Amino acid sequence: MLLKKYEDYSEQVDILFKVLSRELQSILPEARIEHIGSSAIPGSVSKGDLDVFVGIDHSYFDQALSLIKSLDFYEKAETFRSDELCMLVTDKFNHDVAIQLVSNGSEFEDFLKFRDVLNANLWEAQQN
Repeated sequence: MLLKKYEDYSEQVDILFKVLSRELQSILPEARIEHIGSSAIPGSVSKGDLDVFVGIDHSYFDQALSLIKSLDFYEKAETFRSDELCMLVTDKFNHDVAIQLVSNGSEFEDFLKFRDVLNANLWEAQQN
C-alpha cells in the first residue's frame, strides 16, 4: 500500500467529495453526507482515497441503497454488511471512492465520532 502526504492528495479528494456530494444530494436530499476516513483529517498520511458517510433514516435504507447503486456504485464484496451499514464502491472516478451507507442513530455513526475525535485532538495539539 502506497501512502501519500496530505498535500499530495487533499485537493483532488476535496474536489471528488464536492462532486459526489452534489450527486448524492440530488437523489437523497434528506441524507447526511460527510467526508470521513483518513483523508478527512488534515495533515494525515493516507492512501489518498475518499470515504463518504451517507446517513439515512432506517426506513429509507433499502431505497437509498438502490439509488446509490444507480450512480454506478456497487456493494463491496467481503466487507461487513448489515441492515444498518453497507459499503459501496465505484470505478467511475478513476480514484478509490467508497460510500458507507449508514442508518442514522446506529452504532455505525462511529465513523463520524472517530473523525471528530481525531480532528479535535489535532486542533488541540496545534494550540499547544
